[in-house]
Amino acid sequence: MLTRHAHLILLAAMLASASGCGGLRPATRADARVELCALIERPSAYSGRRIEVRAKIRGANHYAAVLYDDGCAQSVVTLDVPEGSQDRVDVAGVLKQLWVGYPEPQAQTAEVEVSGRFEFAPQDVPSRYIVVRQLRSATSEPRD
Repeated sequence: MLTRHAHLILLAAMLASASGCGGLRPATRADARVELCALIERPSAYSGRRIEVRAKIRGANHYAAVLYDDGCAQSVVTLDVPEGSQDRVDVAGVLKQLWVGYPEPQAQTAEVEVSGRFEFAPQDVPSRYIVVRQLRSATSEPRD
């Protein structure tokens, strides 16, 4: 039988696990479903919030990927994939599809759903980014 002290330790461990300590988690009802253009047009309103967004993704340079939408093509939102998460099946699958044919990627793009924490730091470059928790629904489509 567990002692009162052991119960408290077990409860603390369960709460830490539920609060997201240690890695990527699936999206929850607490994630705000947002249009990418809303993040671009009103970034301060969403900064620090857990969000879920559907958008097109493309490689930006040798290490980065960005989200974009034809409706607000003047700007993009960068993906920040936490260290150690690149090998997850969901993340690796999207990144592999994105960079097929490197250094000359094939003429394809993907549409993804991203869950994570949106951050806006106007003094930084990039200033808008999502700390990725989960990537889903990669779908190929021809580029324009």
